[in-house]
Amino acid sequence: KVSGLMCSYNAINGVPSCASSWLLDEVARKDWGFDGYITSDCDADADVYYKHHYRNWTQEETVAGVLRAGTDVDCTSFVGKYAPSALKKKLIDERLIDARLANLFRVRMRLGHFDPPGPLQRFPLSDVCSPHATSLATSGMVQSAALLKNENKTLPLSPSAAGSLAILGPNANLSKATVSYYGPHQPCGAHYWTLADAVATRSSMQPTVMLGVPTVLSADTSGV
Repeated sequence: KVSGLMCSYNAINGVPSCASSWLLDEVARKDWGFDGYITSDCDADADVYYKHHYRNWTQEETVAGVLRAGTDVDCTSFVGKYAPSALKKKLIDERLIDARLANLFRVRMRLGHFDPPGPLQRFPLSDVCSPHATSLATSGMVQSAALLKNENKTLPLSPSAAGSLAILGPNANLSKATVSYYGPHQPCGAHYWTLADAVATRSSMQPTVMLGVPTVLSADTSGV
């Protein structure tokens, strides 16, 4: 059962997702029956103010907006920084804060975070990296991938039709992007594939890898 959702940087119908009561409350909680906590992507709450300039809200009004919409947890510090002044200005109250905390701590209680140490606290790394666990992680990635377009049935690639293959972009051979930015970067003995590894292993064609730019945030196009 899903216990956590994340609102992100985008706007839906002109409303930033972390400030959308329609998305977080009407759809997630009421229509889908979601009973967990909702966290912002990192800085997504701040983006409502700094990037979206939504409704010309002040920082305190933005805090009130995301909390009332249903965002329970702010990744980074925006809400924590401006919540005290929002509370002082009576834009939010303790009842609203308690409601947001209740969603978070209800999940933590389900996970046994306040119980004496049990099996969940004693998982060794060997279990995390076991064949069963890695197979389950692979299955999750496969099931979550979506092919939005396959014009002219380009995929799966045919070596005879393609002739050569290039993988372009800064994440083509970047293992850090594969294992995520939120945990150890050498898990399970670093036995994981990059996109280039996967293509080379599953295809008779040897791909040419070109990064183009150093990172996805770089403005350096000298390698393009």
